[in-house]
Amino acid sequence: MQALFVNFNVPGKDLDDVAEMVEPLVSAFSDLPGMLAKIWITNPEKNLYGAVYLWRDEESVANFLASELWQSVLATPEFANFDVREYAVIEHFTKETQPALTIV
Repeated sequence: MQALFVNFNVPGKDLDDVAEMVEPLVSAFSDLPGMLAKIWITNPEKNLYGAVYLWRDEESVANFLASELWQSVLATPEFANFDVREYAVIEHFTKETQPALTIV
């Protein structure tokens, strides 16, 4: 399992503006091959928006990062300062520390 962390800024926009901008994208993210979950995150006081993604495997992450959907997000002129990080999930520890969710 892989985790992908994405953060970006939307200069000059508040949370309501950003929510309106991303609303049309929500359904496009609902059925990506190999994606187990996308958790939408924000820290509006710092103008930070993004997501934590959980993926089945590295190939699924690579396919997403090469997809037209992801390229369109990166090309959105209002979005700036992307920070994208990929991690392997340490499954044997995660299994022991997920009291409310079953991720692995």
